[in-house]
Amino acid sequence: MSQRDADLALLRELLDEHAGELTVTEVEAFADMRFDLQAYGGLGPESPSGRRFQQLTGDQRAWAARVHERVVGVPSTRLTAGEIPRGREVPLPAVLRNLPKRPPPLPTSVAASPRTSRRHCGREDEGCYAFVNGDCGCGCCS
Repeated sequence: MSQRDADLALLRELLDEHAGELTVTEVEAFADMRFDLQAYGGLGPESPSGRRFQQLTGDQRAWAARVHERVVGVPSTRLTAGEIPRGREVPLPAVLRNLPKRPPPLPTSVAASPRTSRRHCGREDEGCYAFVNGDCGCGCCS
C-alpha cells in the first residue's frame, strides 16, 4: 500500500465512519484533503496552487493521525503506537554543547565597505546622475 493509499484510507475512515465526532473545521479540512488527493493525485492536471497532490504533507498527516487517535482511541500508525523501538541514546558531542549564542561578526572590510560613487548634487532634472555612473551633465560634481 502506497503512502497515498494509506492517506486516503485514513481520511476515508475519519470522514465516513466518525464524521459526527469531528469538529466542523476538521470535517471541512479533511474533506478538502481527500478531494485534492482524489482529483489531483494521479497523473491529472495540477492544482490551482501549482502543486501536485500525490500524498498528504507531513503536517496534514500528523494532524489526521492525532485526530484519528483522539476519536478512535487507537493509534493510526505503528510509530505513534510505540511499536517501533527507539534507538539507544547517545551523548551529545562536546562540539554541539558549546555553540556560540550568536554568529561571529563580519570582517571589517565586508561590514563597512567604502562608498565607490561620488556624492550627488541633487540636480536630477538637469541630467546629473553622478551618483550612479560618475558622469555629471551639469559640471557641478567634478
